[in-house]
Amino acid sequence: MAGKLIKPIAPVYFVAGNDEYNKDKKVKEILKKALPLENKDLNYMEIECKGKAVEEEDEPGDTASEGEEETGRPKNNFTFDFKSTVETAPFLADRRVIVLREFEKLRKDLKDTLLEYIKNPLATTVLILVSRDVKKSDFEKGAAYKKISAAASGTTYAYYQLYPNQIAAEVKRKLAELGKTISQEAVDILVERVGNNLRDLDSEIEKVILYIGEKKNIDEIDVEFLVSGLDTKNIFDFVNALAERNLTKSLKIIDDIFYVMDKNKAGPMVVGAAYAHFKKLWTAKVLLKAGVPENSIAGKLGVHPYFVSGLLTQARAYDEKQLKVIFTELAKTDKETKRKSGKMPSQVIESLVYKLLLKQ
Repeated sequence: MAGKLIKPIAPVYFVAGNDEYNKDKKVKEILKKALPLENKDLNYMEIECKGKAVEEEDEPGDTASEGEEETGRPKNNFTFDFKSTVETAPFLADRRVIVLREFEKLRKDLKDTLLEYIKNPLATTVLILVSRDVKKSDFEKGAAYKKISAAASGTTYAYYQLYPNQIAAEVKRKLAELGKTISQEAVDILVERVGNNLRDLDSEIEKVILYIGEKKNIDEIDVEFLVSGLDTKNIFDFVNALAERNLTKSLKIIDDIFYVMDKNKAGPMVVGAAYAHFKKLWTAKVLLKAGVPENSIAGKLGVHPYFVSGLLTQARAYDEKQLKVIFTELAKTDKETKRKSGKMPSQVIESLVYKLLLKQ
């Protein structure tokens, strides 16, 4: 079977649009492909075309390029030696990489030099042009953008922020790539809390994936639990304090959780977190007993390797009888948090903590 076709490194890339997150991801992807890390320090340059904007009068005969409309913006006094920059030979490497950000702000003479260069670029220089202002219509109307996208045929990438009604589909697409599904209720909660900031959205998705492990479907409890506005560290600290039988710390964190969160929703979330954590501990115990190497357990548990050492230490502290008692109490508490028992929700969870830690 033929291997995956690898595209050769191009001399010119054009990355445009108003989605800064995905633009940055694409630039990093190109950089990683074009320049090995060991060669980066001496063969990488990033230039932001931000000078002090100045009002200048056009000299006689200094008009916009054919097909290019006047922008009405103040001219920019930013300047640099473009020819020297792109023609400098790479040092002990095959190529240099130059990232030119907001090139649309260049003075007309520098922009003309740039447009002339990309007609016949050097193979030893990878020029990545990053535009902040370009709109979809500019590809059709702007002469400069037409020339650049023609020179970067096949290496032009445009990223635009999604509209609110597009975010849900994007969440489902990203999770499908990771082999996960998500309920519509969970998507709605995620979008409501995070908005259309794709950087934050990716961060929250990564957090949820780390939390649920091998679970295939993400429901609203998972999302509420992790993106509720409560510091996620407090949640993980609680289940760890519980597993480590630290009564004082467990009760302190419970106070913090119920102070911040919706009191009626916090109970089921806390029980769900404890259930998921102790399930990992029991699974780890079974794997250890079966002789599975410790360095293979992280993958089987669906957790990051960084966390596995602490999980194994906790797992070794329990026998199966103790774990059965814990799951029995968790099941009882789960029912109690979902019905009106007359107790305050925080009291129900505190009662669980006392039962689990004082029985052991």
